[in-house]
Amino acid sequence: MGLVVNKVVHFKPWYSNFSYKLPELVAGLAVFATAAGGGSVSSVASASLAIFFILSLFYIRKWPELWRSLTPGEQLLLVGLALYAFSGLISYYNVGDVREYVKHAGRYVRFLLIVPVYLLLTNSNLRLFRYLLAGAIVAGPLCLSLAFIYISNNPGMPAKWYYHHITFGDAAMLNAVFLSVVLLTLKTSSIMKAAMAFSIACALYASILSQARGAWVALPFCGALLLYLTVKHNKLKIKIILPVLFLSVVVIAVSPVGNIMESRIKEAVQEVDSFVSGERFDSSVGGRLAMWDIAIDVWQEHPIIGTGLGDFDQEIESRQAQGIYENIEVHDSTHNIYFQALATTGTVGFLVLCFALVIQPFRVFYQASSEKLTPASLGGLMLIVAYAVFGLTESWILRSPVVAIYLIYLVTLSTEMSKNPELEGSAS
Repeated sequence: MGLVVNKVVHFKPWYSNFSYKLPELVAGLAVFATAAGGGSVSSVASASLAIFFILSLFYIRKWPELWRSLTPGEQLLLVGLALYAFSGLISYYNVGDVREYVKHAGRYVRFLLIVPVYLLLTNSNLRLFRYLLAGAIVAGPLCLSLAFIYISNNPGMPAKWYYHHITFGDAAMLNAVFLSVVLLTLKTSSIMKAAMAFSIACALYASILSQARGAWVALPFCGALLLYLTVKHNKLKIKIILPVLFLSVVVIAVSPVGNIMESRIKEAVQEVDSFVSGERFDSSVGGRLAMWDIAIDVWQEHPIIGTGLGDFDQEIESRQAQGIYENIEVHDSTHNIYFQALATTGTVGFLVLCFALVIQPFRVFYQASSEKLTPASLGGLMLIVAYAVFGLTESWILRSPVVAIYLIYLVTLSTEMSKNPELEGSAS
């Protein structure tokens, strides 16, 4: 009898501890899955975002208390995200295609739903940075493996998996940049550093094979900011940077990556020349420039709240009927988040987008980085810069997995910044 009681006494603390950690485990696995396969595996990022929202409902009674615990900067960030969602919803006033509007509005609603998720993650019991890091490390080799498999089955095509090759390339580049930040700012073992360096090389290789030029453009911007901040805070580690650079150079030297980049850059230059000269508009770059021109025209016609979500394809068709840009493909996207906002949500949507998705998040992370450079604060800066540059060539706000990745990275890094002293203490 005494033996049985003893077993019960030992079982109860284990069960209580497991119940206490269960929300962290569920949320952590969602973060891990998003980082590891959000840009390649079907519905992973969206499902993770849904899991987060469901978890947040269990804390609904704490929402007022959690809101008051936020800093003014965090509160302004969440207000901005909510306003961005509303900027898309109010464009219904001018909408012509209701069915397309509903489909597009679903992506905007995610920015509103992330507010209670942020409140959930302010709970000090949830430590999710390690899950994000683990997922990013797994992502590099996984993306490269998937890229090789896809290319072997589809020679000459851009590397991808389930999603569009731009989504695939952007996600790979984001993880490469994030891991570079962690490698420079976090004290960890040599084995972990080697794993991160290997994953960075794999992710860069996969991103280049995807031929996502927006991801390539983001890399120097992120690299320049990373170099500036690490030098400013005396965090530059030559003994880490040189091996990573050497590994990257070796990968490029023994692979067709260099030829791919050279050919894609030359192709882009030729397409710009053809567009400017008026010879042709139906190329990849030419089509983008044509759609940006149309977007400005649409904005001038509907300057306040735009033509409405999902109506841009109709605007292209109406101009083609008049003999304008007849040969370009009809898209509901301008392939640029800024022109997309101007055309579909007007000046209101454009200003809110710039504030909510770029300016205020950057301010939150930059202010934290000024006080103390940590993996979370610096990683958040890289996230914002990367997505701001991605937006120059791609309307990622209309791609559900890319939106989910952005939001999950944003809330994970922002909340970890202020509530995880253990992580800060590990930063060198």
